Amino acid sequence: MSLRHGLIGLLAREGPLTGYELTKAFDRSVNYVWHALPGQIYPELARLVKAGFIRQTGIGHRRVSPARRPFFMTLHKGSIVRCLL
Repeated sequence: MSLRHGLIGLLAREGPLTGYELTKAFDRSVNYVWHALPGQIYPELARLVKAGFIRQTGIGHRRVSPARRPFFMTLHKGSIVRCLL
């Protein structure tokens, strides 16, 4: 399993989560065998956004920092991913 698959799986299972929440959920689920650092998670989230698998809500709200904007599965690619998981 790659970090990409782990993050997509968490979003598919849990719904919209911030980067911080994804980091904590990742730690709760597989930390005993695989610890992913925020320095690994956030760049992978950026790659997933660029690839169109996920989006980040709250863009345009000046008072909301990027760390507090939840990520969510895109409708089309999210349904494909759910079938694969």
